[in-house]
Amino acid sequence: MTALLNSVPQNMELQSYRASGLSPDEVMALATAQRENRLVVLPSIEKEKQQGLYGKYRVYKACNGEPVENCFVLRPDKDEDAQYALLCYGAMTKNLQLKADIKAWVESIREAAEAALKDGEQA
Repeated sequence: MTALLNSVPQNMELQSYRASGLSPDEVMALATAQRENRLVVLPSIEKEKQQGLYGKYRVYKACNGEPVENCFVLRPDKDEDAQYALLCYGAMTKNLQLKADIKAWVESIREAAEAALKDGEQA
């Protein structure tokens, strides 16, 4: 059990590297630069080239600012599929308040989108 607990931070660091999209060589270059107090500028990853599950967002707890690992961010205001995912979650949760909040939130996003569309058509 102790060995498992001791490996958790290393595993989390390894997951962070994998999620970063950096190659092992790039990680080594960054580690070497850090030891030598140098700055390394890596080329940015074009949005269109990045696909699949990757570390696009950094999430922190609102109460204390601690980083949150192993989470997935949905943007229902930008992604209609995220709305469906939230509605499915809301349908499955036993938390009645959360269920109602999710439904109301998605409905408000859809109403705002429809209103913006109508405003665009009238302009």
